Amino acid sequence: MHEVPHLVAPVGIDELAQHTVPFAANELLALDIPVMLIPGVRNQTTPSWENLSGIDLMRGEETQAVGLLLGYQPKLPCILIELGSTTKLISINQQGKIAGSITSLSGQVYAAILKQTFVAASVATTPEEEAQAKIEPQIIDAACQSVQESGLLRTILMSRFLQFAFPTTAPQRKLFLESAMAGDDINVFINAQHQGFNFHGEIFLIGHARRCEIYQHIIRQQLKIDSPQRIISDEQQIDLLAITGASAIANTLRTLR
Repeated sequence: MHEVPHLVAPVGIDELAQHTVPFAANELLALDIPVMLIPGVRNQTTPSWENLSGIDLMRGEETQAVGLLLGYQPKLPCILIELGSTTKLISINQQGKIAGSITSLSGQVYAAILKQTFVAASVATTPEEEAQAKIEPQIIDAACQSVQESGLLRTILMSRFLQFAFPTTAPQRKLFLESAMAGDDINVFINAQHQGFNFHGEIFLIGHARRCEIYQHIIRQQLKIDSPQRIISDEQQIDLLAITGASAIANTLRTLR
């Protein structure tokens, strides 16, 4: 495989195209179609043991960012919050360039909790319960408060204790656990603000609808950010962001050659 170095932010579609590496059919992979490797983006920072908070990078999300800019044409600057295996905040500056990112591992940690810990038994829900589950602001706020007072790890365990010490349903306990993961990401938002991310413009939440709604509540009620928020939760629309972005980068590359 060919290595393509990350570009240093700020980076726009032209820079991404200029550093994209094209390959003919069957040149890189056993595929009868051309292949293009698009570079990722890393933050502009001088890392040291005393200054680790500014370190961050992306590989793949840059195509989603370009796709969103082209497909939704947001007022700039804006913030993208991608909620998948990670929580990734992406700052888009006034010029429509990726200015930086900050990421946490919340999505993968949540998945590991459900797969590898006894907490999973206390938050297991049926499809019927999932369909009827509601977003309860009181539970979200309680989880955030617990994270602030007792830390994330004890709050995760609290999801188990609730089953035996407090009259709750499995969907409520699951919401509490999900909200704890999101509540811990409050530190990510605070860190982003310290790094100069502009939260006064439009905020796009991209991911599963329920998770987006939890973060939407936390942004408004816990962080007191009242900027307009848009949720993109349809799987096809999310896929289309990356497809649109990658296609635009490829087309720009062709015009530059």
